[in-house]
Amino acid sequence: MARFNWIEFLNKHNIDYVTHGPNVARDNVNIACPFCQNDPSHHLGIHPGSGVWGCWRDDSHRGRSPVRLIMKLIRCSYSQAIDIAGYADRVELSTFDEVVKGLSRQTTKSANISHKPLELHTTFREIDYTVALARPYFNYIRERGFSKSETYDVIERYNLKFALTGPWKHRIIIPVYDEDGKLMSWTGRALSRRAVVRYKALSDDPEFADENNLPCARANIRNLLFNIHRLYDKYYEMLYITEGPFDAIKLDYFLDHDRKMATCIFGALPTDAQFHTLKLSADFYKESKVLLDEGAELQAIKISNRFGLINAGFAHLPDGVDDPGDLTKSHIKRLF
Repeated sequence: MARFNWIEFLNKHNIDYVTHGPNVARDNVNIACPFCQNDPSHHLGIHPGSGVWGCWRDDSHRGRSPVRLIMKLIRCSYSQAIDIAGYADRVELSTFDEVVKGLSRQTTKSANISHKPLELHTTFREIDYTVALARPYFNYIRERGFSKSETYDVIERYNLKFALTGPWKHRIIIPVYDEDGKLMSWTGRALSRRAVVRYKALSDDPEFADENNLPCARANIRNLLFNIHRLYDKYYEMLYITEGPFDAIKLDYFLDHDRKMATCIFGALPTDAQFHTLKLSADFYKESKVLLDEGAELQAIKISNRFGLINAGFAHLPDGVDDPGDLTKSHIKRLF
């Protein structure tokens, strides 16, 4: 598998580097570390042969994939860095072929999807406690363990909406974005706890969208990861992986945002696309832990076998808590 040509990249973008000096290891080239605020010398070494790179001053400024370093050096988006690095440099070709085959039906459907940016449906409204019609939705979020001010913060941070009419009537809308912050889909959580269908996602089937006069999701929600656009803002010590979006919202909101974050896989088991996104993003987090509902041992074993490639462990719920969404602020601050 071809390695990313770092020398060519550095020359093309006029990035200063040295091949000899007190900080330069054998067969390395060194640059000023872009992650350090003020690197007085060339403390970040790159080994062109293996692709491994790392800073002598900070162990968190290290990685194997070129994507994170490219993003920082030329201030580009994740997708732009992926294009520059080349997809074949990120996964083994055999694995890539399997993913392509697994997503072939989605790719065929996506050919008819509009290239215009996806926008939230016109029936969606702001969740504001001062508006009587919005108050039940505000209270639903608040009753999940947030204060009134925290509820406002949660609504703003995750851009939550609600609908009174249309296909998502009486649901809280949770937008889902890609790595670059582009809206890809959304799912609606039923306000009624007795609802048969708790979550209803936007379809990625163009024919269904046309027949029902609806926008078409840019990808199947089961191939997306909630909150993933925040992963590329910085290097995290821990990434928590949950099943549902409200589990992720509860955990993510109360975590130390400078060091930890949470995502969800919209189901009990990750799809191939989700797994590979996590694997290919591994340079952006030191460790990951899966946090499932109490009693999900079988899923835990399956995920363990799958996530073993991306240094994932398991976080355990405290006694008396059956669901990550039921964790209290105190639990999260103390245990996570």
